[in-house]
Amino acid sequence: MYPLSKASDNLREALHVANETAAERGSAYVGSEHFIYAFLSMPNCSAYGILAGEGVTKDEYGKMFFKTIDENSKLEGLTPRTKKMYDRAVLLAEDMDMLAGTAHMLYAILEINDCYAVKILRNFTDIQTLQEKTRSVLNVLKHKKQFGEDAPQTSDLNPLTSEYGG
Repeated sequence: MYPLSKASDNLREALHVANETAAERGSAYVGSEHFIYAFLSMPNCSAYGILAGEGVTKDEYGKMFFKTIDENSKLEGLTPRTKKMYDRAVLLAEDMDMLAGTAHMLYAILEINDCYAVKILRNFTDIQTLQEKTRSVLNVLKHKKQFGEDAPQTSDLNPLTSEYGG
């Protein structure tokens, strides 16, 4: 797994929230589903805007997510699959010459059709639409980076508060 130095402040915060949620719910592992819950707990991150823009709420997602937690699991920390998702997010970001953010991680999660996060999200929205919106946000980031524009503020990439990411 790539070091946390490759992650944006928001992605590091999401990892922190995901770890706290796991501990509060009696598990030692963090899966993709924990990250989605963390994103939904962070209204200033890009992933929140994408998810909320599709009608996914923390409360409704949480109801389903909490039922999936395996308190008897012997796994600790990020699950092996979630580590691969994190690495994929870092590689996506490196291709754009930036730190991995919440939109990169969301995209990496959405690529894995049989992970818990995607299974839960299917109850609320179309996964392909989420992928397209996430790709849109990533394209805005890439465009801004390529043309030397200042890094966008998170709210610039939140489809609920801006034209970007639509």
